[in-house]
Amino acid sequence: MKWLRSFWRNESGQGLAEYTLLLSVITLALVVVVAPFREALIGVFTRVAEGLASI
Repeated sequence: MKWLRSFWRNESGQGLAEYTLLLSVITLALVVVVAPFREALIGVFTRVAEGLASI
């Protein structure tokens, strides 16, 4: 029983869970923001790649 209580009170993994949740929210926000501009971004990267290939 003592082991179970110490395990329940241990918060050492809490920081990792919070950072994981924060990273997930940021990733989701980036996907939502970038999705409408997908075609424009593809065009920009295509032009950059073509420009670098011609050097």
